[in-house]
Amino acid sequence: MKKLVFTAVAVVAFSGVAMANTVEGNEVINLEIEKKLDADPCKDEQDAAVQECLANGCTKDEAFYFGAVAWGDCMNELSIQP
Repeated sequence: MKKLVFTAVAVVAFSGVAMANTVEGNEVINLEIEKKLDADPCKDEQDAAVQECLANGCTKDEAFYFGAVAWGDCMNELSIQP
């Protein structure tokens, strides 16, 4: 039992010492935001798809997923990553 405790303490102590000098300052250089959207350009298409599905007898869950697919297709057409 003493060997197990000593081994655990030694592993923790030596791994802390080994990692002590490995951390250096990290800098982020040239951080740029490629596209910024203030509003969702595909929200109208999503809402229209949800309403269409509900009008045709879909449940709320089915309409939600139908709208999500329409939103994803619109975003792909605009080449915007969700």
